[in-house]
This record gives sequence, C-alpha cells and structure tokens, in this order.
Amino acid sequence: MSRDSEPLLEEQADYVLPSEPSAEPLCRLLQYWRSKCAEGRLPARADIDPVALAYILPNLFIMDVHAEEEPDKRFRFRLFGTELARVHGRDLTGRTFHEAIERESADGAVRHAMRLVAGRTPLFVVGKMLYLRNKEWLNFENCMLPLQCESGEVNMILGATIHLFPSKSPAVK
Repeated sequence: MSRDSEPLLEEQADYVLPSEPSAEPLCRLLQYWRSKCAEGRLPARADIDPVALAYILPNLFIMDVHAEEEPDKRFRFRLFGTELARVHGRDLTGRTFHEAIERESADGAVRHAMRLVAGRTPLFVVGKMLYLRNKEWLNFENCMLPLQCESGEVNMILGATIHLFPSKSPAVK
C-alpha cells in the first residue's frame, strides 16, 4: 500500500502512516513548523503565526495535551477549523476524541496522539473517514505536529486535515 515506494510507519486496512505528507497544504504546514524548530527545541504555540497559515486555517486544529489525565481525556480540541466542522457536521472545539467520535476510532486517535507526544515528532495519517456516518466514501490526509511549553513538554498538537475525493487519494484503496 505504499505510495511510490515511500516508507510507511504503519499500515492498516483503512489508513496508513506515511513518513511525510503528500497534500501540498500539509507539506507547506510541515515546512512552516520545521522553520520554527530551533536548536533542538520544538516550537511553542506563541511561535505560530495564524496569518502565515491563512491558506489552511479552515482545515486547522489545535489540541491541548493534558498529560495528567487518563488517555480518553488527555487530548482536547482547543481550535477546530470551519472546514473540519463542516465535514464533521459540528464544531468539536472543547471536546476530546472520545466525546467526538465512536470509541474504537477515538482509541486509535488517542494512540496516534500519544505516539506523537512521546516521540516529539510529526505524525501523518492517510485514510478513509470510516468514523463518520455517511462520509465513509471520503478520504483524508492528516498532519499532526507537536508544540512544547516553556518546560519542554509537549502541551499542544497543531494539525490539519485535508479531505480528498476517492479518485485523488493515492494511499488508501
């Protein structure tokens, strides 16, 4: 299932975890995030300028990471872009994965987010929108990027999701 022999971190029937994004807006977001990494330090929320991300704001999300919470309460959407809300049929700002989607899909999303926090590295997911009723035909590409607080802990995740029509989705069949 790999795209042009690109190495994949993980493969499942409904998603893959590529080593880099392929959608142009996500590539730009990753490049911007990398430009904010300095001297082995991850960027902080204060380093991110929304004006520089105007091209992707409707698809953008920010999650707060509450490391002291149990996994199903650990990740909460602080910001949920208007295009994401349109596709999901509601704004998920203020909600956790488990408050927003079915348990099995939420458990998977939490595992991915925990991997990102522990590894302090970006995570990319390409898959099918199986977790949304009547949207199973829609594919997505997602980019999640860790942000750190002053103490150096990952305290937020900056991310974006691009929705792809099936004919334009190279990785998932």
